[in-house]
Amino acid sequence: MNPKSLFAFVLVSLLTVSMTVAAPEEKKKEGKGKGRANAFSKLDLSKDQKAQIKAIQKETREAVKAAGSKEAKKAAMKAGKDKIMAVLTDEQKETLKKLAAEGKKKGPKKEKKKKPADS
Repeated sequence: MNPKSLFAFVLVSLLTVSMTVAAPEEKKKEGKGKGRANAFSKLDLSKDQKAQIKAIQKETREAVKAAGSKEAKKAAMKAGKDKIMAVLTDEQKETLKKLAAEGKKKGPKKEKKKKPADS
């Protein structure tokens, strides 16, 4: 194998490996929380607000992980939401409420189960 072919082979191999490793991370970003991230990006948050919200989200994730019961997890999530809402201005809160309402309208529609016809 000549040096140019070897170089090309190594380059293609490295690119393939890096794409394979990066793919799960991209998928993770597309999953849960995507709606919230998009909503927050539309609120025109200050740097300080972004830092505070990021810290609150981290704290909330840790509290939810540490919570034992389902009720404790819900309480930790509600506390985190309340803390985030305290960081937002009244205008940002209104925008967030509108975005949430739009999201509910656009959300996945549940198919109604058809009742079998009586024979």
